[in-house]
Amino acid sequence: RLLHLVGRAWSFVTANLEGEHFVIHHGGHVPKFLRDAECALKGLGEMSYCVKDIESCFPNMPRESIRFGLRKETARIRAAHGHIGVSVPRFSDTQRCTWLDAAPKRQTRRGIHEARPDELNHRRYAHLTFEVMMDVMEFALENTLIKMPDGSLLRQIKGIPMGDPMSPGMTIGACAWMENDWMDGLTSRDKTCFRAKRYMDDILMIYAKPAWWDNEKFMSDFEKSECYHPPLRLEDGGKGTFLETRFELRDGSFRHWLKNDNEDGRDKIWRYQHFKSHSPYLQKRALLTARLKKV
Repeated sequence: RLLHLVGRAWSFVTANLEGEHFVIHHGGHVPKFLRDAECALKGLGEMSYCVKDIESCFPNMPRESIRFGLRKETARIRAAHGHIGVSVPRFSDTQRCTWLDAAPKRQTRRGIHEARPDELNHRRYAHLTFEVMMDVMEFALENTLIKMPDGSLLRQIKGIPMGDPMSPGMTIGACAWMENDWMDGLTSRDKTCFRAKRYMDDILMIYAKPAWWDNEKFMSDFEKSECYHPPLRLEDGGKGTFLETRFELRDGSFRHWLKNDNEDGRDKIWRYQHFKSHSPYLQKRALLTARLKKV
């Protein structure tokens, strides 16, 4: 239960990160990113793009980078906004988390003391400070056990804990810190010539090719994974598809549509069910509504 609550807290933190990172939160934001990148880069010259994957991101993520990155990001949040942690709803996974701020001071006859939160609010929320979140993250990194079919136990000693509720937050936060650090070393001239987004370990970078900018050297440096710490490295992620969006760049403009693996007329993939299948009606209605919103 504690791992679940802290996992939600880390996901909330990474969903509200500030800075020059590449984080994109879901595939529905891809069309807007394509439009924004086109508007920002179109006047600089010919445009191009690349799709990359961080190869074996989960098992190869250096643990020191996870620890240091999440510590730096929470320190940045504390310094910028004064937040000291996250309040997570105890009894609802749909209710939103909120930032936890320092308790207000109250004057008493014996001096100034921290005001205690009301009991009802305290019961409904788990108030997790960044220190507690870091402690639980440290525990999860060193105590991920896997039960094998023969009953033996193995302990994971490298990378991000597999199957842990904190793993998405660790991945997003650590990579975002690396991106912020890399962006700090770039000139403003470099930054005007590209736009990039990353979802977990999938990256889409769109860049311009002005005559005064060495785009080939820049992309070579990026593809050598100067942005991400070793042993992480980038590999080719295909062409024309990012998350669930298929797109093409033609005459300096992007055209995009919803990915469809069966668009060539051959039913290669079939993972759907009939509307009259034996599943709860509310579930089918919610799935259909979500797909229509995406379209």
